[in-house]
Amino acid sequence: MQGALAVIHLSGAAQLARPLLDQRPRVHLEATSTIKHVNMKHRLNFLSLLTGSIILLGTGLWTGCMTNASSDRTAEQNREDGTITARVKTALATDPQYKYDGVIVSTFHSSVQLSGFVDSEAQKDRAGEITEKIAGVKRVDNKISLKKPAL
Repeated sequence: MQGALAVIHLSGAAQLARPLLDQRPRVHLEATSTIKHVNMKHRLNFLSLLTGSIILLGTGLWTGCMTNASSDRTAEQNREDGTITARVKTALATDPQYKYDGVIVSTFHSSVQLSGFVDSEAQKDRAGEITEKIAGVKRVDNKISLKKPAL
C-alpha cells in the first residue's frame, strides 16, 4: 500500500503543481518578450553606435589629407616659424628695388614657401634670394607666379 500511497501522493502533488505549470509558460513568454524588447533596444543602440562610428571614420578618412599645419609642431617651433615669416615679410616689404605686396609667405619647420603674384621674373628671383638670406631659413620653395600682362 505504501507504493500505491506514494503514487497517489505524487499524483496529488502533480495536480497541485499543475496550475503552476500552466502559469510557467506564460511567465516564460512574458520574460521572452521582455528579453526581446531589451535586445531590440540594445540592437538599436548598437546600430546607432555603429552608424556613428562609420560616419566618424569616413569623415576622418576624408579629412585625413587635410592636416593642421601646427599639429605636429612644438610651441617653440611655432614661435620660430612665426619669427621667420615676420622677418621674410619685413625684408620683402623694405627691399629698395621692389615692393612685394602680392607675395604670401608661409613657414613650416623653417622651410619657407613663397606664393602669390609679381610683375616680372626678376621680382620672383629677387624674392627667393632675399628669403634665402634670412636667419633660420633652411629651405625656400618659390611658387610665385607672374601676373598676366594687361591687354
